[in-house]
Parts: sequence; structure tokens; C-alpha cells
Amino acid sequence: MHELRAEKLRAEVEVAKGAMVLSEMGGFLSHLERECADAKGDRDRLERELREHKELMNSELYDIEILFKLKQGQVEVPQAAVVTDYSDAIVIDQEVVESRNRRITDLGKDKVHILTKIKEFRKSLSLLDWEHEMLALQTTDLEERTKDVHMLRVTKDLQSLLKGGEEGRNKAESDLLERKIEHLSEATEKKEQALKKQHSMVSHAAKLRKNENTMLEKKLRELQQNVIQREHIRRLRGPAGGGQQKTGGGGRVEEDEGAAKAARAAFKELRSRQRLMEAAKKNTEEIEILHKELDRLRQRTFPSFVQLHEDRPSNPDFR
Repeated sequence: MHELRAEKLRAEVEVAKGAMVLSEMGGFLSHLERECADAKGDRDRLERELREHKELMNSELYDIEILFKLKQGQVEVPQAAVVTDYSDAIVIDQEVVESRNRRITDLGKDKVHILTKIKEFRKSLSLLDWEHEMLALQTTDLEERTKDVHMLRVTKDLQSLLKGGEEGRNKAESDLLERKIEHLSEATEKKEQALKKQHSMVSHAAKLRKNENTMLEKKLRELQQNVIQREHIRRLRGPAGGGQQKTGGGGRVEEDEGAAKAARAAFKELRSRQRLMEAAKKNTEEIEILHKELDRLRQRTFPSFVQLHEDRPSNPDFR
């Protein structure tokens, strides 16, 4: 047992010595790594300086200062106030600049050509839309004229006129146009008279309303003045009477009540007149609707013939 213990102690001593040696070796390794890193940094710095020095030598070898005589306007470097720095300036051959400008001009012409094609295509589309809309309107017009022809009452006189020559047909058309013009003139005159009558009624009602408003404003100012005076009298009499007095007194109260009744009566009359005006306006609108319906029925009863084959309207874009 003693031998084993002694051997164990010797082993522990050896382990401690090995740990110390390992620690020293680790420290030495760290020192060597730091020195290696420093040496590597120095090497990179020296290589960079060498490379920069070589580049400087090459630039000094080929970058030679040469004097050029240039015309005014050929130097596109912004001029400084005192001394212009030309260190970043580059000398370019004139042919290079001109070729680049020619290329830009060609590209611009191609772009303009494409835009012109697009414009012409959109113009043709607009023309087709316009022609389609015009044909649709012509179709609607022909359908309406066909309805007028179908609803026409054919009489013996009309048959005789239709069987007659060109002169009879022109006369019939002129008669129909005259009848239509006369009908339109009568309808326009009636409508104008109705509008004038309505305008006069509205003007008269507005004038009455304005007079009533003026009268009510005058009465309102008088009542406000009476209220102010009575309030002043009440404040003067309040401390002496020992109690709160009613506003006004005697016949003046009856006089104010009479004015209030008159104002209420005027207001009721104004409301009733407003209701009558609204009813009259409603009746006028109904009469206008009935007039329009009557005109529509008359147009169905007396159709108008116009020339069926009219000249085709021109496109406004080509005027």
C-alpha cells in the first residue's frame, strides 16, 4: 500500500510538472502566434506598399504630362474660380464623341419612329370608333323614321300626292314641314307663356314674402325694445316691491299680447300661402308633364317626313 501511495504521489508530481510544461508551451505558442500575426501584417503592408510603388512607377512611366492646344468650348471640365483641377480629366478623341452622338441620334430617331406608329395606330382606332358611333346614330335615326312611316295614316289625298310627280312630293313635304313648324311654334309660345306666368307668380310671391319679412322684422324690433324696457322697469321696481314682478303691467301687457297674436296670425297666413305656392308649383309641373305628353302624342299622330338620303357627315378630324 505504501508503495502504491508513493507511486501515486510520484504520478501526481509528474502530472503537475506536465501541466506546468503544457502551460508554458501554450503561452509560448500564443507568443509565437502573435509574432506570426504581426509578421503577416508587416508582410501584407510591405506587399501593399510594393504594389503601390509599382503602380506609381508604371503611372510615372506612361502618365506623361503633355501640353494640348484646344479650342474654346472643347474643354468640358467645370472651371474653378482660381485654379481648375484637371487631375481627373480624360482626353477623348473627337471621333469617339461624334460616334457616340450619332448613336444617340439614331436611337432617338428610332424612338420617334415608333411613337409615330403608335400615334397613327391610335388615330385609326379613334377614327373607327367615331365611324361606329356615327353608323349607330344613323341606324337609330333610320329606325325612328321607319316608325314614323309605319304609323302614318294613309289617306286618299296622301295617295294622290304620292302617285303624283316630283312637284307633288315636294309640295307635300313642304306642307308637312310647315305644319310641323306651326305646331312647334304654338308649343313654344304656350310654353313661353306658361313660364312667363310662372315667373310673374313667383316674383309676386317673392315680393309679398319680402314685404311680410320686413313687417315681421319691424315688429320683432318693437317687441325686443318693449322687452328691454320692461326688463329695465322690473329691475328698478324689484328692490322696492320686495318680490319678483311680472314683466309689464296694465294695458301694455294686453297690447303686447295683441301684437303677439297678430304676429302668430301673420305667421299662419304666411305658412298657408307657402303651402298654396308649393301646391301651385306642383300643379304647374304636372301641367308641364301633361303638355310634354300631349306633344309626344301629337308627334306620333302627325309624323314629319324629312329627306331620307342625306349626305354622309364628314369626320371632324379631317376638316
